[in-house]
Amino acid sequence: MNQEVKNEGFLDTLALSELPPDSQKSVFVRTTRVLLCNTDAGLFAIEDRCTHAFQPLAGGDIEDGIISCPKHGACFDLASGKPTNNVATRPVKIFKVRVRNERIEVDPTPVPS
Repeated sequence: MNQEVKNEGFLDTLALSELPPDSQKSVFVRTTRVLLCNTDAGLFAIEDRCTHAFQPLAGGDIEDGIISCPKHGACFDLASGKPTNNVATRPVKIFKVRVRNERIEVDPTPVPS
């Protein structure tokens, strides 16, 4: 059976044990680089590409559900992808994420903004 059909479109990406609390990890979901973030507020999946200067968001500080781009300081809400300061004007793509059988799964289709 096709994994995508069986898992309702979600793709297996990483063992939950590889993303401890308060950490982040960049992975490929199909051809998109996605940043997985395990925070106090939950597990998030966003495109690992700032919309300001197209730099990776990986390594950016996360505070109160907001990630800041380590290159130029653009900030984005992890839940909505919307920019939260004036550095960037366009949101980043976000993806549905879930944990199933101790594995992190991501839907490769971005959530409509």
